[in-house]
Amino acid sequence: MHLATISLTKHLRKYLGVFVFVLTFVGAARSQSVLFMNPATGKTIEARQGNWLTVTYKGYLGQTDMYKQTISHVTDSSVFLGLYLPELSYESQQTLAGLGLGYREVLLRDILTFRRMSAGRTVLKSFLSFGALVGSIVVLNNLYENSGYSTAAKYGISLGVGLGAKYLVNVLVSDRPKYAVKDGWEIRYLR
Repeated sequence: MHLATISLTKHLRKYLGVFVFVLTFVGAARSQSVLFMNPATGKTIEARQGNWLTVTYKGYLGQTDMYKQTISHVTDSSVFLGLYLPELSYESQQTLAGLGLGYREVLLRDILTFRRMSAGRTVLKSFLSFGALVGSIVVLNNLYENSGYSTAAKYGISLGVGLGAKYLVNVLVSDRPKYAVKDGWEIRYLR
């Protein structure tokens, strides 16, 4: 019985250590953010770590590029979008990037347009997408059971309903950049 207590205590210490580490990370994550300010309109938008940010920016070769992902790290000159894990090797980072889990470092001075999406807006978009999916399945299932449509027609109707639902969700909860730096927006780093 004494061995079980020692083993349980070791596990509790391990989980307590992980819990403290996560709390420390969450506390540190809230301290870094990017502040977008427009002095002409008096509007400010604070983008913190964990917020979804869509930016178009001037790339390293002068091209315009767009990227949308969660803010994972902020410095005084750049913002990291995506899964930023500097302790991983280059090969591991490339593997993650191949899976769509990579990151991009965007210099603050290169940002041309932006849009911050809060967690609530991101969750709303996910729920609307899921609701459209479930609704489409129910409607199409009832339609197909009581109809004499050919298989090709059923695929066409399914494709149309799916694309229409996706378009409607993207119109209702857009993540396209909304604000442009050329309209007087300034970008600052907040610690």
